[in-house]
Amino acid sequence: LSILAIAFAPRVNLRGALAKATHWLGLSSYPIYLLHTQIGMTIINLTRKHLANNNTIEFLVAVFGITALSIILSVYLEIPIQRMLKNNYKKIRLRHSAQI
Repeated sequence: LSILAIAFAPRVNLRGALAKATHWLGLSSYPIYLLHTQIGMTIINLTRKHLANNNTIEFLVAVFGITALSIILSVYLEIPIQRMLKNNYKKIRLRHSAQI
């Protein structure tokens, strides 16, 4: 499925809400990968303990929780850090080129 998505992605022109959703899911994919095991199991255990003993509900709460946390981390941590690193790199590069 992933290979098909990659193969046909250049031919698909997403617009509107679907384009925004895929953009945010793309940004959050690496944090999802990093968080899904530990945080996901914690969410499932807390859901089981406090809300329900239903596997479907536990799974859905974990999926939505991890996705939301991943988007928050991307927006408020990853993107600002990337900006800061790029700006610092540009400053260092300008200083270095001025010295030559």
